[in-house]
Amino acid sequence: MVFEKFLNGFLPIYKRILRISVRRRSIIISMIVQPILWMVVLGKTFNNILGGSPFGAEYDYLTYLACGVITMTVLFSSLFGGMTLLFDKEFGMMKEFLVAPIPRSTIPLGNGAGIATRSLFQAILVLLLALAIGAKFELSLYKILPMLFAIILVSLGLFGLTAAIAAKIESFEGFQGVMQLTAMPLFFVSGAIYPIVFLPQGLQEFAKYSPITHVVSIIRYYLIGEKAANFDVLWGSSHANIGLFLSFVYLGFFAVILLSLACWAFKKQTI
Repeated sequence: MVFEKFLNGFLPIYKRILRISVRRRSIIISMIVQPILWMVVLGKTFNNILGGSPFGAEYDYLTYLACGVITMTVLFSSLFGGMTLLFDKEFGMMKEFLVAPIPRSTIPLGNGAGIATRSLFQAILVLLLALAIGAKFELSLYKILPMLFAIILVSLGLFGLTAAIAAKIESFEGFQGVMQLTAMPLFFVSGAIYPIVFLPQGLQEFAKYSPITHVVSIIRYYLIGEKAANFDVLWGSSHANIGLFLSFVYLGFFAVILLSLACWAFKKQTI
């Protein structure tokens, strides 16, 4: 009975987010244009500057950057997914959800699952675009599936953060300001566009606690190889498999804690 009640709230909200994602052409266009610009302009340019292989590595910079662009797409898609919650509050839809005979936890969980699904498809699309542009990935099913699982975990955690914030903020301007302030530092210290060992020491320590750094390392581990990951820096272990496992555990805790925070925030919402 309880589970049926949960599904009655969760599934319609989840499907609604997917319908919104498909209908908004601007979302689909930005999914294609922005990653192409990053990979073509920055990736190809630095390929020429660095002579192909960066930092004495066996892979070129375009391939290295493409993993960061996949992560960037998931980061921004997940964080700004909270805008849907603000639109619902602005136009009265949120009141309908709050008074409906469904658990309030289904509001952030249903929206989060929808945003994570969208982020997953965006990541796959960017991966295919990167291959078309010239990135050289080591692709196989047993590598792709755990990588996509890591993307789902970080997307759920990021949406949990943005949902908790959206529950407390009323203005679009305030929300966008907080998200920009959150997203940019997370992206630039994550190692998405350069190895974190080149960061100042204080920022390196900050990067170790960022979930974005961990998901970048996981993506590079599966698409390029363990030498491209930062597990030795993140965990102080020369065994990449240990670092990989610890990063998955870290992302799992991140997703559970932030989604729990979002559920708590919505249970405290007043009509």
